[in-house]
Amino acid sequence: MRMNAIAMMVAFPALVMVGNVTAATAAETKSDVKGLYLLTDYPAVSVRPGTTSTISLRLQNYGLAPENFALSVDGAPAGWTATLLGGGQPVGAAMPATDQSVSLQLRLDVPADADVASKTLTVKAEGQGNNVSLPITINLAKELPAKLTLSPQLPALHRQPRRNGAAQFRNVFYGVLRNAGAVFGADRCRRIQGRKA
Repeated sequence: MRMNAIAMMVAFPALVMVGNVTAATAAETKSDVKGLYLLTDYPAVSVRPGTTSTISLRLQNYGLAPENFALSVDGAPAGWTATLLGGGQPVGAAMPATDQSVSLQLRLDVPADADVASKTLTVKAEGQGNNVSLPITINLAKELPAKLTLSPQLPALHRQPRRNGAAQFRNVFYGVLRNAGAVFGADRCRRIQGRKA
């Protein structure tokens, strides 16, 4: 038993030391990255003509002083609307702080009669000393997998009278289930209801 205790005392400081070395190495690696980056998790997406699609972007600043960057989108075909959003509203510029990022969205309104072919749009951020661009490939497809969404609504309290004069109250929950990728081309929507006694 005593031997196990001594072995544990010797082993745990070694583990703590390894953990500190790993943390120090990660900190050094992060400080080696400097510059401005325009990033997205999905640089190629599929969109159905006649719909609106939103692509999440972020403008990341690693180790640079804050600067105002003009934002633009190039390569949108005629009839398409490409809008950059920040905080839910259209934006024309962004200013990420040092070692911070600014969240953006690219909203695409694709007309119903759009040619079913791949398109490449380029999102640009241009500043005084730094310019970055991000090409995004948009593949148009007539049919896409179903996109199910459930929109819950606030619960309601319903009173149901009983024969003996007492009332029973129930919480009733409502929601809307939407299938935006319906096979027949039209959105399908259904109101659902659940009860909890």
